[in-house]
Amino acid sequence: MITLALLASAHVHTSQGKAALGELHERTAQLDALDRLERTMADSEAAVRRFLRTGDATELPTGKITSNRVETTLDELALPAKGADAGPLQDLTELARAATQDLRFAVERATLAKQAGTVRLEAKNLVALKARIDDLRQQFTTRRETLIGDIDQRLTRARSTNIALGVFAVLVTVLLWVMLRRQRALREQIPHLLAGEDGRIASRVHERTAELQTLARAITEADEAERAQLAHTLDDRLRALLAAARGDAEWILRKLPEEFSAAFGARFDRLQGTLSDADALAGETADQLAPRTLAEQGLIAALRALGETLQERRGLKADIDLPDAVDLDDPRSHALLRVARAAVSNILRHAEASHVHLRLKLDEAEARLTVADNGKGFDAPRHARTDGGLARMRQRLQTYGGQLAVRTAPGQGTTVSARLPRA
Repeated sequence: MITLALLASAHVHTSQGKAALGELHERTAQLDALDRLERTMADSEAAVRRFLRTGDATELPTGKITSNRVETTLDELALPAKGADAGPLQDLTELARAATQDLRFAVERATLAKQAGTVRLEAKNLVALKARIDDLRQQFTTRRETLIGDIDQRLTRARSTNIALGVFAVLVTVLLWVMLRRQRALREQIPHLLAGEDGRIASRVHERTAELQTLARAITEADEAERAQLAHTLDDRLRALLAAARGDAEWILRKLPEEFSAAFGARFDRLQGTLSDADALAGETADQLAPRTLAEQGLIAALRALGETLQERRGLKADIDLPDAVDLDDPRSHALLRVARAAVSNILRHAEASHVHLRLKLDEAEARLTVADNGKGFDAPRHARTDGGLARMRQRLQTYGGQLAVRTAPGQGTTVSARLPRA
């Protein structure tokens, strides 16, 4: 907005200066025309007076030539005349024509008289013409000086305006340069800012993930502790009570008279069988909660026992590929054994398989457990949405930074792979 105002002001000053220069040119032309008119009338008057005094007509201009010069000069004077100048110029024109007419009449009378010095020149109009020319010259000179001063003022204002425009343009240029430098600096900083922000976000995510893993590990270990406590209760206390109940039943049976023994012997036998079944169930449940083999002999023995159970009790062919020893800590060993047991449980319940492959491989970084069967398989995407067992296995492995992968399809068997960092 400021730039437009300054440009408009400069345009106005330029237009006004141009108009003033045009008027100055006109005033100068008028002054030149006045000078020519004065010289023409002075030369004509001098020639006429010589002619009247001496009768020598050699330098006498003809009336037609004098009239033409005067009219041409008057046209030059009157052409730009307007406003306040129109009246004085009209008076000048009438005086000039009257004076020219006086000169012509004087020459004509002298020519008719044919005697020099007998005719006088009527100079009243010439004197008035000279006075009018002097007045107009003074007016035109004053006007021209005024115009020159006005032009100087306009040039000064235009120069000031141009200086203001230049200063403003420089300030705008400097401001734009500063803004562009700031924008460029900001653009250069954006990748670093984003990288720093990404680093902070990644760090927070890593910290949060570590916190969640720590919390999940604590929950898992607390769950394992509760399982171990419950298994201890079942295996030690409940089975001891069941053993005591079987002993009491045998003692009662021996102490009864023979007639009572014969009458209640079969029922006592069923009682003994029920107590034995309850003892076996308590032992199996305790082993499921806290595998005794894992606690006493380690992961390799527990996995081998799981594979042998498939062969001996279920009649499945089991290929067992295990290392001689493993140095995993107890929580990771529990996690791998529970994945293996869950996979075997799914095989026994759903797979209708005849061949199972159980393998554990170790390297410096991780342990890799694989349980594969040749059963009927299943639709993994749909099954993953409804089976909580896979989710629990995956969650248990993720607690220690591990991963679970299931590869299966209908009619193509199932392979469960677990990867777990060693530390």
